[in-house]
Amino acid sequence: MYGHRFADGLAAHSSLPEPIITPTTKAQNGAHDEPLSCAQVVQRGLVDEAPWRAVCAAALALFSRGREVAAAAGLALADPKYECGVDGDGRLVLRDEMHTPDASRKLAAA
Repeated sequence: MYGHRFADGLAAHSSLPEPIITPTTKAQNGAHDEPLSCAQVVQRGLVDEAPWRAVCAAALALFSRGREVAAAAGLALADPKYECGVDGDGRLVLRDEMHTPDASRKLAAA
């Protein structure tokens, strides 16, 4: 899944040992988003390698902080969505809300 292999016996809805990046394309006309591996994002020319590494690092840092804040409230943050883009000066920007029920697949009691 997304270019990752998971350990045998991993139960559904259990925590992974380390966070992973699960990119998708943005589908057109109501179609389903397409899951990609991180390598495919670069291979298809969707994002150059250096900015893609920056996106991944930012996503992992945001997730780490989000987990800390959620845990302090007795919640577990899982599968958040981060929408990134580039501004007119070429700087990486977060384009959408984060860690809300709409932008996170699961925010539940820990």
